[in-house]
Amino acid sequence: MSCLSILALSLLSCAKPLESGSSNPEPIFPPRREKPVCLPKQTTLSEEQAFFEVDHPLEEFKTSQEIEVSRDHVTPTQKVASENWPIIEDDLDFENLIDAIDLQLAHFSKHPPQGTIQLGPDVYPTSWAVNSLERMKVLVAQAQRCLADTTKPLRTDCLAAFSNQVKREFILYEPKVESGDPRFGEEKTALFTGYYTPRIHATRTVNGDFKHAIYGLPGRASDRSASRVEIDFDQVLAGKGLDLLYGVDLFEFYMAHIQGHAHVIIDGEENTPHFLNYAGTNGLHFGFVSTYMMQKGYIKNDSISAQKVFLAAHPEKQREIYQQCPSYVYFKVTTTPPLGNSGVPVTPNRSIATDTKYYSFKGLLSFVAAERPEESEDPNQSCDRIRFRPFSRFFLDQDTGGAIRGKARADLFFGEGAYAELAASNEVQKGRIYFLMLKR
Repeated sequence: MSCLSILALSLLSCAKPLESGSSNPEPIFPPRREKPVCLPKQTTLSEEQAFFEVDHPLEEFKTSQEIEVSRDHVTPTQKVASENWPIIEDDLDFENLIDAIDLQLAHFSKHPPQGTIQLGPDVYPTSWAVNSLERMKVLVAQAQRCLADTTKPLRTDCLAAFSNQVKREFILYEPKVESGDPRFGEEKTALFTGYYTPRIHATRTVNGDFKHAIYGLPGRASDRSASRVEIDFDQVLAGKGLDLLYGVDLFEFYMAHIQGHAHVIIDGEENTPHFLNYAGTNGLHFGFVSTYMMQKGYIKNDSISAQKVFLAAHPEKQREIYQQCPSYVYFKVTTTPPLGNSGVPVTPNRSIATDTKYYSFKGLLSFVAAERPEESEDPNQSCDRIRFRPFSRFFLDQDTGGAIRGKARADLFFGEGAYAELAASNEVQKGRIYFLMLKR
């Protein structure tokens, strides 16, 4: 699903596979999204490459446990002058925001943050991020009560009061984009994409069409480094006690691998929540199969629907196509929603993923102003026909992804369902991102 040039693809580099002696490798995070359907106009080659370079040397990543105990966090940000603040409006009227804050605060209560975090010229104890979330929760609750009060003449009064209070009590920071950084000198310095939660039907045992195994993380490095084709077609992990569940469609697995998680309905039990959560990868290169399918002329548009239809109609081509993506993601089955890399469940429309190289501290309150697809759009339309609308919204920085690189780069979590898939597949928009901290 891309308008990217063949030249950009030719510049990709592959990560080294896991070494046989490595018993506890650090995670290579999933890319979190398919390739963008359409890139913004005037996108540079370096930005195009960034969408594909989803492999990293293992040492580039820290585990969530290492991030927890890290003493100091420095962000590439600068303070925003009061006269340059954006309009503070939340297009969802704060829906799910308190839920997201509560989940983050619960995590902080079990794992109190240590050390300091630097935003612009200011250095805070990381505990001040907790105070910031607690105060924002109070202000949001006040705004929601105001909006629910039918005696109020205008809802705009409620929102204006909230905005003014935030501006009085918080300091705003934005990424410091410098010469050589993508989008330097542009008004919209940040680039946003999206991810979502796919839904998969599965069984606990092999049953009719449910014959493809979903695997847990192997303990042996030699098993863990098997490629996608070796696992799905040559069955090299079969009979080793690693089968978690069984599904029908390998493309559903592939999409779950991109996102790093999925909602799984086991044996038709719709009311019992189960999730596939990321457990690790084989360390091999992640290649997007849509690129190959377009190059071969198998599909005329690179929507998710087009890929799925072709693969289902041409089972004899599946091995050839999946050979282009040797990377494989292993899962664990949980009853908890998808987790960010810090171990906090991500909240639909309230969680974002950023580059841990620049934003190693997770749980910061952020504010995004950009555009997103209209809800009424057809997910199977070609990318140049999707209509977008401006929006602004509060998020929490709670996740990361292998394709999320840069100072002003974020992946927005849209949740689950038809619109979430549409938004995640088409959200490639420039805008602004900010981080907030309570004044001391």
